[in-house]
Amino acid sequence: DLNVPVNENSTVPLTTSTTPAANYVNRFITDWWNTNATITAVQLHIYSAGVLVAAIQFNGTGTTKQSWFSQAMLLASPWTDLKNATNARFGSAGASNRSFFISNGTGACTDRGWLAVAGMGTCAW
Repeated sequence: DLNVPVNENSTVPLTTSTTPAANYVNRFITDWWNTNATITAVQLHIYSAGVLVAAIQFNGTGTTKQSWFSQAMLLASPWTDLKNATNARFGSAGASNRSFFISNGTGACTDRGWLAVAGMGTCAW
C-alpha cells in the first residue's frame, strides 16, 4: 500500500546486507502530491537476500504516486523486451496481494511476466 509509510523508522529495510522480513515505503511517497519537489525520475530497486537483482528507472515528470509505475513512463530496466511488449500490465495496487508487478496477463497468481513483489496473501509463490 503506497498510502502509508512502511518501516520508515527502521533501518533494517535500508541495509542491503540483510534480508528484511518487510518492505519499505518512505513518507515522501505517501505525500507525493503534497510536496513542492519536482520529481523527474523514480528508481525502483529490488533486492533478494541483500543483493540488488533489478533496478528499474521511470520518468517521474508530471506523475502521481500511482502513475509513475507504467510502461509509458519506463526509461530503463534489465528486461530488454519490456519497453515494447504489447501485453505488459504494470500494477502497484496489490492484485493478488502483490506490492508491485509487471505481468503479461490479468494480475492473477498464474500470470507470467517480468516482476512480482509479493506481500503476504493469496498467491502460493
